[in-house]
Amino acid sequence: MSTTATPDYYEVLGVPRDANAERIKKAFRARARSLHPDVSNDPGAPQKFRELTEAYGVLSKSSTRVLYDRFGYRGRGNGWFTPAGARAATDFLLRRAEPVAEVLVDEFEAERGVRRKARWTRSEPCSACGGRGGAPDAISMTCPACVGTGRQRVESSLGAGERLLQIESCPSCSGRGTLASEDCASCRGSGQTKTRQSAEVVVPPGTADGERLPLREGSREVVVVRVLAAPPDEALVRYVAVLGLIVALVFLWLLLR
Repeated sequence: MSTTATPDYYEVLGVPRDANAERIKKAFRARARSLHPDVSNDPGAPQKFRELTEAYGVLSKSSTRVLYDRFGYRGRGNGWFTPAGARAATDFLLRRAEPVAEVLVDEFEAERGVRRKARWTRSEPCSACGGRGGAPDAISMTCPACVGTGRQRVESSLGAGERLLQIESCPSCSGRGTLASEDCASCRGSGQTKTRQSAEVVVPPGTADGERLPLREGSREVVVVRVLAAPPDEALVRYVAVLGLIVALVFLWLLLR
């Protein structure tokens, strides 16, 4: 049975691996015009056009491009839908995801497996103002503190002539980049609403401290498992308690003699 060499998506598009999104888009449009089966006389045009559209579909999205760069080619029939390819992609996404909560288990529970309820607070754009933070009829203007970027450079001295530069969310506009003449009554100008969330998490047997687990099957939201150290040996505690009782009884017997 013959095999077909796996195409490199960057070579298919004719761009370097560090090409930005705009260059990738221009390369796709240029090649699509010449390879489209309706205009090309090349007998292999349909296959080449399929490869071109597949390459663009992967490299034009940051989420799939980072997977491609990390794991290599994962096209249909070549690993993406196999168990090994799916596990590799899932593990990579879980490591990159920001945990929404932590669940605490002891060593015995981590060894045997247990179910835990995770609770966390979720922030979402305010539905009343669309995340802008202003009332419906409010006048919006560019935040002068961050000039509309929503970010500010904060410098601090570390001593010995060294300085630390940090990029933080603008406190004046809460990172939105705009200010409103009247705050939204629902979110009080923050542009965000917070809701309490909870879900039951299955901690499988043999889970280690610091391991990340998906919140639900197939979910990209993760929780971190913290395994608490086991208490002192229970048998030793019982022996010490019995010895203390014996000493107390002997002392009481001596007093009553």
